[in-house]
Amino acid sequence: MGRSVPERARELAGRLSVLFERDVELVVRLNDAHHRLHDANERLLRGSASGVHWAIHGAFCEYQFVCEERRQLAVDVGELSQQLTDVLSAAGWSRDQTRAADVHALARSRGCRGEVSGRSADLGVESSTG
Repeated sequence: MGRSVPERARELAGRLSVLFERDVELVVRLNDAHHRLHDANERLLRGSASGVHWAIHGAFCEYQFVCEERRQLAVDVGELSQQLTDVLSAAGWSRDQTRAADVHALARSRGCRGEVSGRSADLGVESSTG
């Protein structure tokens, strides 16, 4: 049995999908700053202090900046997630179905008259049968 996906839900899911992709980019930047801090610390431990202060300063500032970007992103994700939950609930989705919904699949659900099947894989839930 198909489950109707309102246009507003597809739009919100698309926006969430973009934010999740942005989060992946931010994680890469956080990891890069972490590695730069680690490398600078290793240079200090080896006794090579040349330029270490500025390497630490730059990496730490980048890390703080990206953390703030990620915090702001989390707020946006939370707000859009609540809106998506409200829209799906109004369309008859259960709480468990809205929690399990795969925003990437919802955003792509424009084909097939805006419906997704009730199969757990389509709702973002791992299937035990593979």
